[in-house]
Amino acid sequence: MSVSKVQVDNIQSLSGGKVEIPFGATVPAGKTLSASGNLNVSGIVTATSFSGSAAGLSNLPTVLSAASFGRMWTRI
Repeated sequence: MSVSKVQVDNIQSLSGGKVEIPFGATVPAGKTLSASGNLNVSGIVTATSFSGSAAGLSNLPTVLSAASFGRMWTRI
């Protein structure tokens, strides 16, 4: 079975709505995936680095500093 490869410079919805990529996409090294507005991702996002303050992130696990852990341990 052969696999087709489609290369484009731009994807736009015919209806002006959102564009969905149901079978996934790969961004080559050195290239950028950008979105104006919102970018919704379901699943896992992996990167060599992330930038920004992360002020708007939610549902993140809490990480205790060594000092906080030490104070908590002395109370037990």
